[in-house]
Amino acid sequence: MTPTFCCVCGCSRLPVGGSRSRQDPAEALSGAEGIRKPDVALFEIAAKRCAVTTLAEDGWMIGDNLTADIAGGRAAGLRTIWIDRGTSTGQDHGADHVVTDVLQAMEILQTER
Repeated sequence: MTPTFCCVCGCSRLPVGGSRSRQDPAEALSGAEGIRKPDVALFEIAAKRCAVTTLAEDGWMIGDNLTADIAGGRAAGLRTIWIDRGTSTGQDHGADHVVTDVLQAMEILQTER
């Protein structure tokens, strides 16, 4: 199975639009949607655009913000990977995996599909 990629973020630099299939990248941008992480609705929009019927179906949230990314992803039923940049040392993170860079996160996605 080809992994699904969904982007849920607050930036406005990513292109939006076009029809999406399960194999195509999709995004849900908080500025365009009018809601922000950790609101579960933003994750639901991304899942719908990825043609995923439930958030927990093959879903992951990768991020470096414990509240918006990790807590938001967990609240949405997603598995989570926290990119620990050393700013929250000793804090309970609740993430499924902890890495120090995006490449390590990608390795996890490849082994856990």
